[in-house]
Amino acid sequence: MYRKFSSVLRVLLFATFGIVLLWLIFRNQDIDLIYANLKKANYYWASMVFVFGFISNINRSARWNMLLEPLGYKPKLYNTFIAVLIGYFANLGLPRMGEVFRCSILNRYENVPVDKSFGTVVTERIIDVISLFVCLAIVLLFEFERVSNIFYDFIVNPILNKLQSLLGHSANTNLIAMGVLLVLLVLLFLIWKFIRKSSYYERIIKVLNGFNEGLLSIRKVKNIPLLIFHTAMMWVMYWMMAYLCFNSFDFTAMLSPLTGFVVMVFGGFGFAAPVQGGFGVFHFIVSQTLAQYGVEINNGLSYALLNHSVQTISVILFGLIALIALPIINKPKSKSEA
Repeated sequence: MYRKFSSVLRVLLFATFGIVLLWLIFRNQDIDLIYANLKKANYYWASMVFVFGFISNINRSARWNMLLEPLGYKPKLYNTFIAVLIGYFANLGLPRMGEVFRCSILNRYENVPVDKSFGTVVTERIIDVISLFVCLAIVLLFEFERVSNIFYDFIVNPILNKLQSLLGHSANTNLIAMGVLLVLLVLLFLIWKFIRKSSYYERIIKVLNGFNEGLLSIRKVKNIPLLIFHTAMMWVMYWMMAYLCFNSFDFTAMLSPLTGFVVMVFGGFGFAAPVQGGFGVFHFIVSQTLAQYGVEINNGLSYALLNHSVQTISVILFGLIALIALPIINKPKSKSEA
């Protein structure tokens, strides 16, 4: 009962945070103008988000299978694909919970141990983070003057200010920080000694070994160029999702593919925020990015709202279809299998 209450509470907490962010972003804006923009938008181009999002998930599923293969597992691509769709759907309820969900699905229908598959998921996320920063490097190379302010204002400076607020500048503050760190290290040492003497030690080590094996699976991937291809195609699909949606509005239709690439990169940081589906954060970052290209904030928010809404609807739609299809596709064909 307590665990259910705790899960519901966390979902409500993150959802409330996202709603508050949206309210803060839209409260001083011209809601009538945003509504008018959405009313006359060309939804044909917005619907392309469904198509390219679908293709990107196929690439992600194929790449995940490639990471699982060195561990001795070859799950069916349709099960991996369905697991990915359900994972994204679960993330709308609680950020990062989808990673656990999709590993559990493969464990149930393909007998892939959760610890090993979760290790490959972490490897996937590391590849995604590296890819995002490679894309950011490309953006800074071609559009440094225009977007460097966004990078420092919304990524670098907040991190530096947070570190400064935590550590402080005075000697006393530094001594307190060092003392807290020392106490934490002592506590960790005592907890480790307790765990080593407990009956759970071997079980924990087994889980960690499986996780580590999954994490290092990339070293044994047979076809690295194909893995790079699937990764690159995923980001091309994300790029098209951002760029083609420009055609939905008159005020963004003239923007170049390079601008779409910039929006994709900074929008990626919005989706990476620990909020369901990047609610609020995505809208703020994307509208501020478009402002650097002469798009008025209300118009930028209209684009961000449409793009994000279509992506969210696609995640919900595909996720629900996947939930229905999963037991049907994997239905036992004979009594012995049942």
